[in-house]
Amino acid sequence: MKLSRRDPRRAFAFADELISSFRHAEGFSLASFVAYASPPSIRSDPTAKEITRSLRYELEGCASLVEVHGPPSGSWVRRTVKNLSLAGYERWVTTADGTICRRWLLGARACRAELAFLCRLEVEASLDPWPVREMAPKPAPRARRAMREWMGAIEAIRSSGIAWTDCTIGFVRSVPMAWPDWPTGCLAVNVLGMAGRDGRSIDISVDVFDPKNRSCHPTPRLDRQIRQTLRDCGYSLQVFHAPGSRRALKNMPSATKRVSTATVAVQECARIIAKFGVQARRSAVASKKL
Repeated sequence: MKLSRRDPRRAFAFADELISSFRHAEGFSLASFVAYASPPSIRSDPTAKEITRSLRYELEGCASLVEVHGPPSGSWVRRTVKNLSLAGYERWVTTADGTICRRWLLGARACRAELAFLCRLEVEASLDPWPVREMAPKPAPRARRAMREWMGAIEAIRSSGIAWTDCTIGFVRSVPMAWPDWPTGCLAVNVLGMAGRDGRSIDISVDVFDPKNRSCHPTPRLDRQIRQTLRDCGYSLQVFHAPGSRRALKNMPSATKRVSTATVAVQECARIIAKFGVQARRSAVASKKL
């Protein structure tokens, strides 16, 4: 059966496809899964008194987010944010167009309970009465989660009864490179899949870092080699600017590439990791000849 673009099962089917493809990809592990339920009227009427609900399940922790659309000074926005504060949410981000409230969730039971709360909340944020709850502390971040934890959380989100409109899913792998000029340097390959009303996309990002010293950078020569390798492989280098300035900041090499399917994503990740492995070995051979 072909699912329509608006069918929430379409986004989850895409997530299932990526999980299946990366389950056996060497070294990759799940890093994030986020589901969104946003009202369609927000696109046509930014002043609509509605909310966007999302559930984030990440290595950083699990959190429920509610974005209250509208100017923060509006009476409906202020009343809704106050009610969310009573329900144990913190005011996290405030912009001219809305306020995002967040609640940390500790454990699978808390996650399921909050999904039930979000289901009752619906897009108008109308509850009577609102629950009164304490805010939960932010959990300690984790390096990894077992696959059964990820699958259990995704299934709980899928079966919550909420009409999810979009979802994102992320995978990550870190590879020690042992460059002669930077023996502690690592390659980080991140994959982010997005599916929802606007279709689907898969982006691969490649970064370098030093796990022992985040402020440590590659030598200028190695920096140029890394950037050239990324360009040769069809990646777009990221350029960062200082706030309010056109001056480019000096930053670690970072680049992205969009691919068409989950299968191509797995192949591209293996290709770029292998390419940098060859580069590191050639650099080692060249340094021995000096």
